[in-house]
Amino acid sequence: MTIPCPVCDCHDAEGAAAHAIVAAVSNGDIDRALVAGLLETQGCARCGAACTTMLLAARDDRRRALAARERYNARNARLERRAAERATRRAP
Repeated sequence: MTIPCPVCDCHDAEGAAAHAIVAAVSNGDIDRALVAGLLETQGCARCGAACTTMLLAARDDRRRALAARERYNARNARLERRAAERATRRAP
């Protein structure tokens, strides 16, 4: 027995993982979607276009957010390193 997609009612067994991710995203449970493989998913080949678009948009949004967090952390590390270098140069 396969679990249908909660958005488009697709019953393709090969898309079960994508259906679980769609269920999590549609319920707003991004943590569960990430654990289920949101960042790596390509979606279900048999799901409807609206369903696939929603899933891929959620994946791309999360990838952008994680990339922004990486850039923010790298910037903070760079600023801290520069501040430490300045403090070292100023020390007697």
